[in-house]
Amino acid sequence: DPGGIAIDVARGKMYVVSQGTNSIVRANLNGTNPENLGNLGGFLSSPASIALDLSSDHMYVTSGANNIVVRANLDGTGAQNLGNPGGLLSSPAGIAILGSKMYLASASNTQIVRANLDGTSPENLANPGGFLSFPTGIAIDPHGQRMYLSSFANHRIVSADLDGTSPQNVGDLGGLLTPNN
Repeated sequence: DPGGIAIDVARGKMYVVSQGTNSIVRANLNGTNPENLGNLGGFLSSPASIALDLSSDHMYVTSGANNIVVRANLDGTGAQNLGNPGGLLSSPAGIAILGSKMYLASASNTQIVRANLDGTSPENLANPGGFLSFPTGIAIDPHGQRMYLSSFANHRIVSADLDGTSPQNVGDLGGLLTPNN
């Protein structure tokens, strides 16, 4: 059951969340040489998403069943439980990194959380514009300084400034995100 995926183009590697085995799998971009990096210190329980900080050679993984973020080296060693920043996460489903910050989509309580890469100084960016319902994915536009969020339960994309302000309901992309269309 593959979940989130992140790539390191410079090193030619992909990192895949294996939800069924509570582990991270690393492989070449063409799928060869797969390696099971394991459960990252035994911290993962229903992992959902992964992001890479290539400047520090770390991966960050959301662990949904225990509401935490796990940081590890790119080879799976040195795993650290960064905990639940500010106690704000409930079924974290998405993660993105920009500079010294991580952005988290917290699905069950429908909010976006921003924190330092060590989990400190959490900020509840709430539900930008009230448009989200069970957010599961997050992507960052570093040039436009905006985040893009997938809202699972109401089939839409939402964008907002990186502090959660100026939200925009991008919508269901012409109905293509709505089931049975």
